Amino acid sequence: MGHQSLTSGMELKNNILISGNADSTVKVWDIVTGRCLQTLSGPNKHRSAVTCLQFNNMFVVTSSDDGTVKLWDVRTGEFLRNLVALESWGVGGRGVAHQGLGHQAGVCGGQQERHRGDQAAGVGL
Repeated sequence: MGHQSLTSGMELKNNILISGNADSTVKVWDIVTGRCLQTLSGPNKHRSAVTCLQFNNMFVVTSSDDGTVKLWDVRTGEFLRNLVALESWGVGGRGVAHQGLGHQAGVCGGQQERHRGDQAAGVGL
């Protein structure tokens, strides 16, 4: 099943599309078959709209208005950990910037703060 509200962001690589949503979910799609492969949700899902996302062949990184940046396994949909969790959310994901999965700088929501998400995660993205 698709998203239940406005899609707030997408990224396409090869035949895989990742879509973020205002309903706080993230979905992994096979664009050839049109099938949803994973829904990144559950007890650790974002509490507010997904505002930004990036992925590679191993991970999906998502940010939200709830002030969190989350790391997910792209193949299994498993939540791995929070990379950032701001105390006061509501300005959250829009104020979070992180180093992209390909080591390219990314800023969500146009603000100028910088956070090296790959170093905070302790993984080589």
